[in-house]
Amino acid sequence: MSDQPFTFEIPFPGFNPSRVDNHIVRHLTDLGGQFSDQTAYNQMLAAEDRILYEVYEIKRPEVVGEILMGISIVYPGKVGNEFFMTKGHFHSVLDTAEMYYCLHGEGYMVMETPEGKTSIEAL
Repeated sequence: MSDQPFTFEIPFPGFNPSRVDNHIVRHLTDLGGQFSDQTAYNQMLAAEDRILYEVYEIKRPEVVGEILMGISIVYPGKVGNEFFMTKGHFHSVLDTAEMYYCLHGEGYMVMETPEGKTSIEAL
């Protein structure tokens, strides 16, 4: 992990960045309990443990003021009436920033504080 400025390319159509430190692949099984319709979840899981999303991380120091970098690709689909979603996460340093920019498609970003307060933004 470097603390120096850097660049990377995000080629279309795959959006896989030219520089990656960690690649995470999340399947339906990884989001057990996340969807409200457990019957639909179990039916979908019985048919196939689909990939719901991938994350390409570019590691940065987790210090106040740093901006974390990465690409998340959420695949189209639904479990019951809910669209596929990411698992979510909290930063170990709460004052570490993250920027979200939608490169293709549309969706919503749900942000949550450690106290459980949420806000929703359209992308």
